[in-house]
Amino acid sequence: MKKDNYNIKFNQTPPSHDAIKQHQDFDGLLNEYNQGQGHGDSPKPKRKIGKIIRRIAYAAAAAIGLLVLGISFKGKKDKNLASDIPYVNPPLEEVIPEDVQTAKVEANQGGRIVFKSGTIAVVPPRAFANRAGEVIGGDVNIVIKEYHDYVDFFLSGIPMDYDSLGTTYQLESAGMIEIYAEQDGHRLSLFPDKSIDIELKSSVMVKPGSTEPNFNIYKLNENKKNWEYVTKDKMEFIDEEPSIEVAGTLDTEEAIEEAREEKTKAIRNAMSVQLSAFEQSTPMPTAPKKPQKANTDNPTFDLKVDKLIVQSNISAEENAIQKEEAALREFRNRYAKSIWEVMPGQATWSPAIANTQWDDYDITTDGKGQFTVTFIKDNNKVDVKVKPVLVGKDYNEAMEKFNQEFSTYNTKVAERKLKIDNKKRDLEKIKNVRLAAENKELDEKIALLRKAGLDDYASNELIKREVLNRFSVSRLGIWNCDRPLPPYASNLSGKFTDQHNDDYDGLIAFIVDKNRNSVAKFTAQEGVNIQFNNESENLMWFVTKENKIAVFRPEEFKKINHRLGRHTFVMDLVEKDVSSENDIREILSFD
Repeated sequence: MKKDNYNIKFNQTPPSHDAIKQHQDFDGLLNEYNQGQGHGDSPKPKRKIGKIIRRIAYAAAAAIGLLVLGISFKGKKDKNLASDIPYVNPPLEEVIPEDVQTAKVEANQGGRIVFKSGTIAVVPPRAFANRAGEVIGGDVNIVIKEYHDYVDFFLSGIPMDYDSLGTTYQLESAGMIEIYAEQDGHRLSLFPDKSIDIELKSSVMVKPGSTEPNFNIYKLNENKKNWEYVTKDKMEFIDEEPSIEVAGTLDTEEAIEEAREEKTKAIRNAMSVQLSAFEQSTPMPTAPKKPQKANTDNPTFDLKVDKLIVQSNISAEENAIQKEEAALREFRNRYAKSIWEVMPGQATWSPAIANTQWDDYDITTDGKGQFTVTFIKDNNKVDVKVKPVLVGKDYNEAMEKFNQEFSTYNTKVAERKLKIDNKKRDLEKIKNVRLAAENKELDEKIALLRKAGLDDYASNELIKREVLNRFSVSRLGIWNCDRPLPPYASNLSGKFTDQHNDDYDGLIAFIVDKNRNSVAKFTAQEGVNIQFNNESENLMWFVTKENKIAVFRPEEFKKINHRLGRHTFVMDLVEKDVSSENDIREILSFD
């Protein structure tokens, strides 16, 4: 291993106390200390980074046992994964990772470390503590391992799912880092109120023209067997977006899909406007009003309606008054058979009102079945809130008429609904024909893009952008720049075999979507539900008991008939032995 793969610069301006303190978790550090192996060391995952360090330089560390953790699945996690499997469980331990990086820093001074990958770690002075919790000085080895793609995640054995409130999400990563500190073969911890600032270079898949996506920072808690959310990722693009000129009248995929969305919306809006106009031209019939029976607990009174004497040869003003009076009397006559029930709780009502000889009265309504009678005598007015009710024979006759009218009303409502439903079906047919025509035109444009060789713009593939993730490490261990993604909607019931008719029940399957930087896994058994994006390129594989790789490649995924709801996955068992990361990358390539 090279010893000159870093650049340490001392006496740099350290970050402020508040900036460092905001990400500390002393309780978590103390919990890890108390759950150690009697020495206060942070638990070491069963992974290659520890193996390489011991094999190369720190044989003394072998005396410290590894803490074996079980998997505890919640919610929709795969319950078939055995609970006694280590939580961080490399599937091919004999495959040695190639990118372990180390650097030395003087503990009392701290420093700025630039690793060969471009990742930067800013270590504050007096940041490390030994197993007794004492601040230490002298040279400290800072060890990191970076994980950037699905092969890295697969070989690491680090879980890429995230449990939140009983629901399991797949984590899409924008870079992951494992960081430890050692002195004389012993693991160190960060002293409380100290943190290491990290700048991790990696990449993400985004749509052309996008801004930096929203990712989070998570810390792997191997004791609790889950990722812990820490903060938002401070991500920024550090490259120039590649520009692709499209000749002639061809559009980019993004422009085509935007046009498709706009035209689809326009067609649907046009159909909605036509349906609304039809509904307005076929108005809803007016429902008859059910007569109300008098409540004997409330006072009632009757109103006398005098016959209006129509006069002629009167002034315009007098004629207007006469018309107004005629309208009022018509309103009164409508309720000629009704008596008026006084609404309870009115301070203005008294029985004396019914026994008073009034000069006149007016009636107004709020349109909701409640009326106000205004009694008038000289300059005095009294308002009483009432409702019209019926009694005896009048009520029975009114109910009989109401039932007849309500039956007629229901018939008219049903006829109107039938007309509208028929119109909806006609408009739906028209809409589907227009959408099919528009989609055909846009699909032909995409086909032309493919023919022109602009595959990234003619498919669901995204473009890769280089990013810089900035965050602070308050505890040593595994940190991930991630965002949780919900499960895919498309799924199949699966059965698994290979070209030799050997089945794979009980083995762990790994599956990758080319456009999502993650690895999902599940236990294979006949009938298991498999979720994947059938609009993207997918790759699935197993590690056999003989440590060989069996692969189901993207072109085979494209042949699946999803309408059947089930599929027999015939894996391609690769006979080649695997002994290096390059071997794995060659077998698990999308190309």
